[in-house]
Amino acid sequence: MNGKDTMISGLRRWLQGYDGMSGGRLNVDGNPGKIGDFSIVADDIPEDVTQMMWARHRKRTFYLVRDCPFDAEDIAQNTENLNWYEDFAHWIYQCNLTGNYPSLGENITCVSVIDSSMGAIVTVVEDGRAAYRITLQVEYVERIF
Repeated sequence: MNGKDTMISGLRRWLQGYDGMSGGRLNVDGNPGKIGDFSIVADDIPEDVTQMMWARHRKRTFYLVRDCPFDAEDIAQNTENLNWYEDFAHWIYQCNLTGNYPSLGENITCVSVIDSSMGAIVTVVEDGRAAYRITLQVEYVERIF
């Protein structure tokens, strides 16, 4: 890598600013690896919202995957997982209110990050882990010239 910011590296750095991510590793391959870890992965193609002469307003979907303990019978532990998600969703909301957006690279300006999911479980593994997937819609303006 040549040291330039990329969308994924900028989003990763920004997400690490959330206190609820402390202590865990934030991978970029979609596989958190172990309890307490996270991973982020991008959808393939950004969607054009509008095209202007000098820029494109685009939207791109990213998925944040959180690996955490899961036992269907343990209501307290499952509530803790839900509380983490609610705190994270509130952090995203606050970032939008204050304009605290990720740096997505040269000629790209983030204009919003929207949590467009429920933080739903996508995988349960027999060893007592679950992967929750959070869908983030990142809207940005990409300057062409």
